[in-house]
Amino acid sequence: MDPKPAVAVIEAAHAAHLTELSLAAQGWTVETSLLPDPADPDLLARFQLMSHGQPDPVAEQHVLAAGRRRSERAVFGPNPVAVDEIERL
Repeated sequence: MDPKPAVAVIEAAHAAHLTELSLAAQGWTVETSLLPDPADPDLLARFQLMSHGQPDPVAEQHVLAAGRRRSERAVFGPNPVAVDEIERL
């Protein structure tokens, strides 16, 4: 299995989940339809705002954490990172 398409699917699902969290953090109840149009396979999701109320504090914390997260889950290349680059980072 080619890992690149699998990574793209995971990243797309993550983006949909973060959208739901962000809306909940703003007080929205949302109905999400994943891959809602078989004729348009590039349409990942459709989000319908249902009602607005109090912000979800747990969702707010997840959104804040997502903004601080820095990671790369792709396979790394065969060459090691130079020491000066590591120190610069």
